[in-house]
Amino acid sequence: MASSTKSKTDFEITRDIPIIEITERFPEMADYLVEEYGFHCIGCPLSYMETLGEGMIVHGLDEAEQESLLKELNKLRK
Repeated sequence: MASSTKSKTDFEITRDIPIIEITERFPEMADYLVEEYGFHCIGCPLSYMETLGEGMIVHGLDEAEQESLLKELNKLRK
């Protein structure tokens, strides 16, 4: 995980962040990603390199679903 001094509320979740960085910084989001969006790759070796955007594409989310997921994750981080 990239080191950062940003607080959770200052950290914006975007498509280009590795999935593992999101779940390490916000452990509560791992269950949400699995249960709501089928991201069963949490914890697999690919989650260390795969970005959220790549994961959304692999899991078949269309543009509207991707935007919705980004908004929800950014709401949950507060």
